[in-house]
Amino acid sequence: LAILGWYIAAARGVFLKNASGDAIRVPKRKMLSFFLGIALFYLAVGSPLHIIGHFFMFSVHMLTMAVLYFIVPPLILYGMTDWMYRSLLSLGILRGVYAFFSRHVAISLVLFNLLLSFYHFPFIFAFFKEYQIAGSLIHGILLFTAFMNWLPIVQPSEELPKLSEAKKIVYLFVDALALMPACVLILFSGVPLYESYVNAPQLIPWLSELADQQLGSIFMILTQEIVYMVVLVIVIYQWARREQQVTPEVHNLILLENNSGRLRH
Repeated sequence: LAILGWYIAAARGVFLKNASGDAIRVPKRKMLSFFLGIALFYLAVGSPLHIIGHFFMFSVHMLTMAVLYFIVPPLILYGMTDWMYRSLLSLGILRGVYAFFSRHVAISLVLFNLLLSFYHFPFIFAFFKEYQIAGSLIHGILLFTAFMNWLPIVQPSEELPKLSEAKKIVYLFVDALALMPACVLILFSGVPLYESYVNAPQLIPWLSELADQQLGSIFMILTQEIVYMVVLVIVIYQWARREQQVTPEVHNLILLENNSGRLRH
């Protein structure tokens, strides 16, 4: 609520005025993106879905994690404006962290996918479910690394070098494949891997423990791939649009140079 209140005030231009004294407002598309990201974040961690996924159904657990780590970060990052980022990056620690992960995109990609894969090893998963403080800590770390994983794609600040569209496409392809081995192992394990769900009361009687586990893996794979595909289409569209805007300008310069040469002649 505090973050939402700050954003609404910022979107209404309370904190920033232009040269004439008028409020600088946030575009509606960015406001919608940020509000949707906050709503989905609450749905994943503050609604009954979190309790169902934590104690009863592995499929719901995987669905909420997919929403939390693959949908929420890009929505929130896109929903913030340049001056919002500049305000946050005025803090030295945040600026250092942002600069590091912006310049080392491979670390962003590997760290998130590695942590999320290791988290779902059965014995590691059981440990974090048993100790609530440790579980909250690892989820906080995973959410942070998820934001850093999306940073090279959104790359909001103009002060640091950005990835080209070609590099973004390669990054998205690698990112989409990095988590696939862990999901496939869960999907085709053939036996239930997580004892805490085997011994839990079944909310859906006809859904077996193994089917619930397989459904969770499918949720994770589908959500991840759909999100990456949508973002990939957006990146390609932006790339094509930029090329269409640049090409006529280059063509005009060539014509101007040729005409100038003929005039001099």
